[in-house]
Amino acid sequence: MLNRRDFVKAGAIGFSFVAGSGWALTYDPIDVSGGEFNNCIPFRKKPRVIREAVPGFLWADAADFQDYGGWALDTQHVGFMGSSYLIAHGTSKTVSDATLKLKAVKPGEYRLWIRSRNWIPEHAPGTFGVAVNGTDSGKTFGAQKEKGWIWQDGGVHELSGAALLTLQDKTGIFGRCSSIILTRDLNYQPPVKIEAFKNERARLSGVSNEIKRGGSYDVIVVGGGPSGGPAAIAAARTGAKTALVSNRPVLGGNSSAEIGVPVQGAAKKHPGKPVRETGIIEEAGRIELYGMTEEQLTKQGYSVTMSRPFKTLADAEPQLDLHENFWLEGVKKKGARITEVILVDTLTGERKSLSGKMFIDCTGDAWLGHHAGADERVGREAFSEYQEEGAPEEADNITMSACLRAGRRDMRKVTFHQSRKHETPQAYTPPPWIYDLPEEWLNGRMGGGSQEGMYRRMTSWAVNGTWWYEHPGDVDDLWDPEFARDELIRVNYTMWDYFKNHWEERKRLAKYSLDYVGFMAGKRESRRLMGDLVLNANDAIENRQFDDVIAHTGWTLDVHHHLGILSTEGPFTIDTHIPIGQIPYRCLYSRNIDNLLMAGRCASATHLALGTVRIQASCAVTGQAAGTAAGVALKHQTTPRGVYQEHMTELQQLLLKNDQYVPGIPNRDPADLALGAKVTATSGPSTADNVVNGIARPTLDGKTNTWESDSKQSLPQSIELTLEKPSKVGAIQCVFDTDLTVSMPTQRTNRVPEECVRDYTLECRVNGKWQRVVRERDNFQRFRRHQFRQVLADKVRLTVEATNGAETARVVELRVYPDAAPLLMG
Repeated sequence: MLNRRDFVKAGAIGFSFVAGSGWALTYDPIDVSGGEFNNCIPFRKKPRVIREAVPGFLWADAADFQDYGGWALDTQHVGFMGSSYLIAHGTSKTVSDATLKLKAVKPGEYRLWIRSRNWIPEHAPGTFGVAVNGTDSGKTFGAQKEKGWIWQDGGVHELSGAALLTLQDKTGIFGRCSSIILTRDLNYQPPVKIEAFKNERARLSGVSNEIKRGGSYDVIVVGGGPSGGPAAIAAARTGAKTALVSNRPVLGGNSSAEIGVPVQGAAKKHPGKPVRETGIIEEAGRIELYGMTEEQLTKQGYSVTMSRPFKTLADAEPQLDLHENFWLEGVKKKGARITEVILVDTLTGERKSLSGKMFIDCTGDAWLGHHAGADERVGREAFSEYQEEGAPEEADNITMSACLRAGRRDMRKVTFHQSRKHETPQAYTPPPWIYDLPEEWLNGRMGGGSQEGMYRRMTSWAVNGTWWYEHPGDVDDLWDPEFARDELIRVNYTMWDYFKNHWEERKRLAKYSLDYVGFMAGKRESRRLMGDLVLNANDAIENRQFDDVIAHTGWTLDVHHHLGILSTEGPFTIDTHIPIGQIPYRCLYSRNIDNLLMAGRCASATHLALGTVRIQASCAVTGQAAGTAAGVALKHQTTPRGVYQEHMTELQQLLLKNDQYVPGIPNRDPADLALGAKVTATSGPSTADNVVNGIARPTLDGKTNTWESDSKQSLPQSIELTLEKPSKVGAIQCVFDTDLTVSMPTQRTNRVPEECVRDYTLECRVNGKWQRVVRERDNFQRFRRHQFRQVLADKVRLTVEATNGAETARVVELRVYPDAAPLLMG
């Protein structure tokens, strides 16, 4: 069961092991949103008794409301405006009321204060009222002329005994309420500035904001997204006591059930080539796909997201602690080393510190490095810096835009926006605050093919939204992310107006209405931290080789246009196809903070090179590399730079040992007993040695690097290793074929590739007799490590009894070890 200490999850995700080590999972949603919108991952703050912590004052956050009605809880911007808030995400349809019941209210006159934001001061699109004991306060909130979050006077009310407060949405257009004060001090005025607001919140609510000690760790990973999840899991698997800090209620970041960006990588851009990223991201993807039901398999649009598999893998690591719903507020340092991170609970405002030895920034926005004073970069480099084609003449702060995403409450689908088809035509009157599109904005967006095909694509863009619904790149989503998200709301309304009212084929959409626009922003770019090497676009285009390679890339140089939907040149600045290239380790540690690594989209790269390494699978492999490097640094009591200088071979070999592909680096693990073994098989061509040749995947030159049994002979079939001498054996690793030529989302249609070995047995020959050490059923993973009681053996045998559909057994690699030591021995 997925439990949370600091918030009540609206639903339960259950994971359990079933026969054959297969994962079973369920999700049972509980309706807390009033039912009218199905595109919001629901969660809420733990119930709190509202009392007079200071005589004469009652403080309640909107998150304290017992019933959110149709409002949703938004915690994305806690670090900038001081708290969570409720948002009326009705897409021009008013949402049902949120209610708060106060008990034991002392008799007297109370002034009501409401903290709200008018997100477009010139137009006041999102307004609401507040009723006290069923009587409207007579005030309209969210219509103030001031920018930002402010307090509005809700008038004086006579109360006694109990009180019922009701948020009443007036427009359905993203009105928002943060906090409420009822006070008998009728002359009191609450503070507006953020720090003063937070201090007053602590004073009046009785929730202390003093920093409490929260534990000590070897490795602290901040950010639970596609890089942070693998980083923390990898660090924990080296034996390091690890903390994973996430500011969300589910893991996965951009690839979570909230935002749902598919885990794509090299295989998508190199179809038919065996180049999919492996390691922890492959393991997680296989768990997610295996957990899909037959019904989900047949539903178009089911999202392969990482929330459930990351949680599954994290829970399985005894050395890994999750700290969820915590925003990184700051750090403490000693010289050039970070010693602690300061965290604030996004729901309660409580603060705590975690101390550590190694730190990994996977926040995406590089907040950990920023607070530590790491060298950083925002925006585009000038052409003169790296001679990158597509770079501007002068450097600037322009970044790629985010786009809006909306995760469905059952965690099974994520959309850009949602429309609804009716029986009769639906008119649409646009709001006055939409963008003015340039006349030629469609240039470069149409694509090829027939005119009818083009119209169908455009209909899909209108009905479902799409990835290039973006604001201009000069909108600051680093320091003003709420405003940037609101600009994306404007973008979605703008595009709906175009297709409904101006498109030449608008009749295709006559019966559609805009049903739901989400409020979660999936970011592409903000701040990058500088390492000893800055990867640039030419490195990727020219396939430059690095002695410190730790992973590969192959997604295009996918850089979105800086004008967003206002571009008349199409959605890209560049989208250059590149060969399968290399990611160097020197991009993954700070050049001026001694114990800081980074991964994902805040790694050391130029704006243009980020176009390839920011994609989800690339984020994951950089995360696994950073987490593994942290373990190596701790083992040798050195710095991340020291790993590069003295222990690079060990890091590369550890990554290979844990199934991460490192281009050009074969397995040379001195502890692997299989490397010196003689290999025989019961059938198949004379390629049985492939399982010990050090390369655990087919290569681009056509070599399969795989043993495959004879298709004319039925299973079971076996492969046998004769060790150089009788040796202690306590762990065996197997790598099977899961078809690396296609991307993980593409495999949604068959869950487990038919080539993957399903049932198998591992045996060791001890004193001349075969002894079974492992019997596995219903396998669906590519990479399996089995540990068992150590025996003295001279031979090891793998017998494949069944696959997931293929006629032949396919084994890519076998490794044999004395034990399952997490780090390299020797």
